[in-house]
Amino acid sequence: MSSTRSLRPYDDWRLPTLTGGLLAGALLVGCLALYTIKHQLMESAGHTLALAAGEASDKLDRIVFERRGDSQMMARAFTGRCSATPYISAYLEWMRQTYPVYESLSVLNAHGRVMTSTNAAMAGNDFSKQPWFEQMRDGRGASVRQWDSPKPAAQEIEAEVSFATAITDSSGIFCGVVMSRVDLAVLGQIVTWKWQSSNGQTMPLPSLEYQFVTGTGFAIVDSLQQADRPVANLRTLGVPSFLRAESQESGSIEETHGRRQVPVVTGFAKTHGYRDSTSPQWTVLLRVDRSTLLAPIYTRVAFVGMLGLIGIVPLALGLLWTARHLHKAGWMAQSEQARAAAAEDAYTLLAAIIESADDAIIGMTLDGVITSWNGGAERLFGYTAAETVGRPTTILLPPDRLDEEPRIIERLERGEHVKHFETVRLKKNGQPVEVSLSLSATKDRQG
Repeated sequence: MSSTRSLRPYDDWRLPTLTGGLLAGALLVGCLALYTIKHQLMESAGHTLALAAGEASDKLDRIVFERRGDSQMMARAFTGRCSATPYISAYLEWMRQTYPVYESLSVLNAHGRVMTSTNAAMAGNDFSKQPWFEQMRDGRGASVRQWDSPKPAAQEIEAEVSFATAITDSSGIFCGVVMSRVDLAVLGQIVTWKWQSSNGQTMPLPSLEYQFVTGTGFAIVDSLQQADRPVANLRTLGVPSFLRAESQESGSIEETHGRRQVPVVTGFAKTHGYRDSTSPQWTVLLRVDRSTLLAPIYTRVAFVGMLGLIGIVPLALGLLWTARHLHKAGWMAQSEQARAAAAEDAYTLLAAIIESADDAIIGMTLDGVITSWNGGAERLFGYTAAETVGRPTTILLPPDRLDEEPRIIERLERGEHVKHFETVRLKKNGQPVEVSLSLSATKDRQG
């Protein structure tokens, strides 16, 4: 009987070990790269959101400042015309159409009753017992209404930003109040912004949510607010971003969404007033889902996983490719962050240069209303910025030259340049001064 030797399959551990080591090394490198890029991306997104929230809060401050100037301008336009209802009504309607930010514009008579309004439902309403009307009647200047407190019984609130300025007759006697209310829904639209990339392509920030929160914690402007739901109090709910904003001017934080219970990145910034004016003490919160920010990374990882079904080599190569592109994405994100910071520094430097210039540099609207006034202008004319901003440029014009600036503005609107226009202007003390004017038009993003 012959015996046979059993044959064992060829067993070489080197190739499996090498393959496993390559796969393990590639996976380790990929995981480390993924973690690093995710961390950098969250930091960059947080910084971007904080900058955007700061920009939104600055816009809110400017809107409040400009609307206060509108209120004062309308009060001056109605001086001595308290009973000219047709004129006042036409003026208010023109303002409402020109500036859609207004919810309503109204004029009250000396007894606090609405005599005309762009909102027909307000006609005849009596505001004589309101504290702000008493303030106007007693001659204590213009006022900005803050957000009202909630009514405990119904847990309802009345959210508004209103302005009121006293109107006088030709003798300076109080004869009424011009009252304007800002549309809060329009305020929310100022956060619909887009970030500009280095190659000139527009990259919108995805799934952006926003809230404007009062100092008492109520979210009066909320991109997710439903009409049938009570307004949330973020302080009562203990929302981390709002609590952080109470002790920090601006910044960002990763937190859990209060309604959807998903991780989000939130940027925050507080309003602080424009120039020497006060502003409603609001906090701006901008949120983006963490999953939305990381979606491009997860898409690439999924793609690499599909390559792994084909073989070890494609998987390893795919991981290296993914790591390279993730690194590039993180570098681009950091570059955008650096550009944003550089742009902010450049803006601050330009403002400082203008303010310290020896020449008088004055900004004005096409209607002839002064919007900015630098130190050179203060030294030349004797007026401070507080005395001129919001007032017409006619305060600087001699009586015989009142028609000069309308003609100059017409030339600017035709695209002409005005340089070294020799003329005469008046100082605060009434003394004439010879000046050489150079004027140029500025354009907004819509041209």
